[in-house]
Amino acid sequence: MQHLKGVLGFIAVVCSSGAAWATPVYLNKDNISVTVGERTAPGTFNNTFNNSQTIEKVIDAPSADAEEFHNQTTHIWFKAAEGGGLELVFDFRISYNITTLHFWNYTGEGYDVDEIEFTFYDAADKVIGMVTVAPATGSSPGIRAEDIPLVSPLNTRWVRAYLTSNNGQIDFQNMGFSAEVADPALDPDGGSGTITLPANGLGR
Repeated sequence: MQHLKGVLGFIAVVCSSGAAWATPVYLNKDNISVTVGERTAPGTFNNTFNNSQTIEKVIDAPSADAEEFHNQTTHIWFKAAEGGGLELVFDFRISYNITTLHFWNYTGEGYDVDEIEFTFYDAADKVIGMVTVAPATGSSPGIRAEDIPLVSPLNTRWVRAYLTSNNGQIDFQNMGFSAEVADPALDPDGGSGTITLPANGLGR
């Protein structure tokens, strides 16, 4: 009987752990980080970093259904040189299976983001997939996220997002992800710790 109880206890732990892996998580500034990537074109960030603001405001939406109003302190506004774009590098710290992109775009065609190219990396710093999405313009006056299916390869540790527009104006409010914590048993480094990027801090 004691042996049976032990087996049942082990099964319960495994099942509860598996359920935890499959629980959707909203990824924002509380559990991931973001930096401006090296692929970013020459250009102008306008008022993006005024008054000690940082690029972290890209991921400061508290939830996927939060509403935000466009003003000079809430938005990201980058004017890229002709043919260029803005690259953002997201470090997830542990591995996730991404299911949805939440994107708060600008409300008018003259400044909105027209395309986002995603490149997914695993914990071993290896490219494991790419996908491109074309977000819609944002709602007005209150901007709500467009929920875009973004099924990444399993065990995605970090992501490059390359944002472009047809006129070089890249204006948006926020970006967030819904994801499930990856199964640590399938993670190259066991699913613990923060990814160690190369010396340039941006990966390959």
